[in-house]
Amino acid sequence: MFICIECHKASGCARVWRRDSQRAGQWIGLDKEEVIRIFGHSARVGAAQDLLALNIDMAAAMQAGRWKDTRMPMRYRERVLAARGGLARAAKEQGLG
Repeated sequence: MFICIECHKASGCARVWRRDSQRAGQWIGLDKEEVIRIFGHSARVGAAQDLLALNIDMAAAMQAGRWKDTRMPMRYRERVLAARGGLARAAKEQGLG
């Protein structure tokens, strides 16, 4: 975590995190509709999906995301597995994915 220079909270400030994340989204060229959907939780979800996509074990992903139970990381894992599934592979083979 980081120390917010505006509110001085050790865990950071959600408002500052969102503002800076949205600025980064604009900088990389995301559409306005995509930029307004960026929240601090987006990074937590994305990190969990990246770890699980790399076959990092669930316990490590839970620790990184500070989850106490598997409910949420398992939900994010479902999305990773769906991207690897048969229909996703078939769509890719047909140039649709």
